[in-house]
Formats: sequence, structure tokens, C-alpha cells
Amino acid sequence: KDVPSMLDPIVLGSVGVVALTALCPPTMALGSAGVMALLLKEDLPLKQAACPHATMQTHLQTELEVAKAQLKAVKTAHSAALAVLDAERTAHATMQARLQAELEAAKTAHAAVLGPVQASLQHARLHAEFLASLTNTYGQHIKILVDEITVLPENAELEARFAHAQAAMQEAGCSPAELAVRYVYHACHAELAATIAHEGLQLQPCISCDRGVHHDDGWFGRHTKGVYVSKHADYTLYYSNECDAGPNATGIVVMLKAVFGRAKYFPRRAPGPIEPTAGYHCHEGSEHLEHFIFNPAQTVPVAVVRWRAITTPRAGILHAGKP
Repeated sequence: KDVPSMLDPIVLGSVGVVALTALCPPTMALGSAGVMALLLKEDLPLKQAACPHATMQTHLQTELEVAKAQLKAVKTAHSAALAVLDAERTAHATMQARLQAELEAAKTAHAAVLGPVQASLQHARLHAEFLASLTNTYGQHIKILVDEITVLPENAELEARFAHAQAAMQEAGCSPAELAVRYVYHACHAELAATIAHEGLQLQPCISCDRGVHHDDGWFGRHTKGVYVSKHADYTLYYSNECDAGPNATGIVVMLKAVFGRAKYFPRRAPGPIEPTAGYHCHEGSEHLEHFIFNPAQTVPVAVVRWRAITTPRAGILHAGKP
């Protein structure tokens, strides 16, 4: 009676009989007939049970199907998430493009407003610098007026050349005062002004020097070895027309920014041609009116000024009516 509960899942054959016989007490002499009698006596029906391996296979197959369904659901959710992400990326890219376009439009509008304002300020600044440089070279009865100032656009090549020259002077130990940027003037004939404006000052050969013809070779430096400028615009006006600026005279002067570097001062004109002095970057003439700069890269043209001279009969009168 202890055995039947174990017989349900067993399909009895010769192996089953042996197994059942092994489970019986030694007092029971069970053979195949005895086993059958026992089964009939207890009225236990024989059932054909499923094999444990097949049951396990069915169970695993069910779990596999469930797992496949879950994986499919995950893939579906992942695809939906990717679609949302792509949509958000597209919206972000569209927004970024729109904002970039708005930014560029704002920059353009800002430049359209700011550009003329900056140009006007620069024009006024250079005009004021020009007037401040005047030193009454031609006396109180001659007044220099500005007819037109053409502010030059920035020239990247000349600016780079200037920066390189300034850096070289700094490496040579020039002081901050020697490296300071200031405005200077160079008067010339009208046809040369445009060339200087675009190409800057350049060292030029001299036919008279080559032929040995006696001429002005420069008071403070040989003119083929450097360029002459002055801090005072009216001091240079003679060279516009190679004559003094009298009443109603007109001319052109190029305004430049410059860095002098280390200057050698000449208290008076030295006889004969003067070569650039080693260890210096320019010569400074007597009265501090002229600078002979060895390297034209130390200058950059910033404006072209058209000037004219007028007489002022009221100059020098301190008290009207006084004898």
C-alpha cells in the first residue's frame, strides 16, 4: 500500500517491475505476476504518463515562446524610442538651423548699423589727430584746413608686417615708450598717395644717387635707406608740392600709424650721407620734427588727407582796437 502513490507516473515494463520489486520489503516475494496482482488488488489503473524529458522540453518551449514575445515587445519599444529620438533630433537640427539663420541675420543687421557708426567715429578720430598734430609751421597767418579725409580699409598684409616688426623690436629690448604706436605723416605728390595707401611706404632707388648727381640726400639719413615721416602734418606739407604752403595752397598727406623703436637723436644736420645707425631703429632730427625710419614695416597707412591753406588776417590780434 506504500507503493501505489509512486506508480502513477511510471509506465511499467520489465524495468518498472524490477524497480518496483526493489522497493518491496524482503518478506514479499514479488514477481511479475505478484506485481500485477498487487496492482489489480488495489484497483489502480495503469496510466501512460509523459516522459520527464518531453515535459521539460514542453516547459522550455513555452518559456522560449514567452521570451520571444518579450523580446519582440522590447524591440518594438526600442524602435518606437528610436523614432521619437530621430524626431527630436530632426526638430533640434531644424531649431538650430533657424537660430543660426536668425543669428546671422542679427549679425548682418548689427554690422549694417555698427559699421557706419564705427567708420564715422574713426573718421572723426583721425580728423582730430590731424588737427592736433599741426604745429603752426607756417605762422599764425596761415591756417591749414581739411577738405577730405579718406579712411583706408585694413590691410592684412601690412598689419602683419607691422606686428612682426614691433615684435622684433620688443625682443631687441625696446621699452614700452619705444614700442608705443603713434600717428605720423608723409606728404607726397598726388599720384604717389594711392600707391602708398595700398602698398605702404617702400624703400626706393634714386636715379640721382646712382648717377652721382648732387641733390638732397636727406638731412638725417640716406633717403634710399629709410623713409621720412613727421609727427606734425603741416611740417611735411612742403613735400606735397616741393614748396612752402602759402595762401590757397592745396595738397595731399598720407597719415600712418608708426612705432619708432630705439631712436638716435641728431641735434644738428650731419655733413654727408648718413647711413642707418646699428642698434637703432630710426634717426630723430633736430627739434624732434623729423624721424628717419629704417624699416618701412614700422609704418601702416591709415588715411589720406586732402588739405588746403588759407590766410587768417585776424591772427595775432590779442585786443581789438588797441593801438
